[in-house]
Amino acid sequence: LIYTLDASTFPYLGLLIPAAFFLFACVALGFFLSHFISRHVLHPLTTLQAVFEKMAQGRHAQLLEPASSRELAQISEKFITLSGSFFRRNKEILQQINLMKSSLAERTTELDTVRSISRKTSDLLKHQQDLLDILKETIPSPLFHKDTFGRFTGCNKAFEAYFGIPRATLLGKTAS
Repeated sequence: LIYTLDASTFPYLGLLIPAAFFLFACVALGFFLSHFISRHVLHPLTTLQAVFEKMAQGRHAQLLEPASSRELAQISEKFITLSGSFFRRNKEILQQINLMKSSLAERTTELDTVRSISRKTSDLLKHQQDLLDILKETIPSPLFHKDTFGRFTGCNKAFEAYFGIPRATLLGKTAS
């Protein structure tokens, strides 16, 4: 049994050929567009993404493949310039940080030395003040001292006993 296609057995036969041609044209256009987008848009963006990933890992990507489209080529060129500038500046900043760290270590050592000397000096001064206080209190003669404005800053027990004035009353007062 053989079937023949003609307008009487298949009324839409006249539309079949243009529809098949249209379907073929759509598939061909889709293929062409996917190839164009892949080659001229996705490939440069994928390359750019790879460069970003290298940068995130701390590596500098020297060159990008030139993009086919003018805009992506401009973006690629600007990105290369920017990434080079970024890595140079980052290197300079890291060098400055290292210099600051070494300077900080030196200053910390100096500060520790000054603190040690200050602590020793303070201990020595306290020891001398204690010795002076003991000497002042053990001298049997009345003894007092004043500041540059003539105010009493201290006296010994012999002074308190001889004049009958308590030390707390005397401190900060003048003789007149």
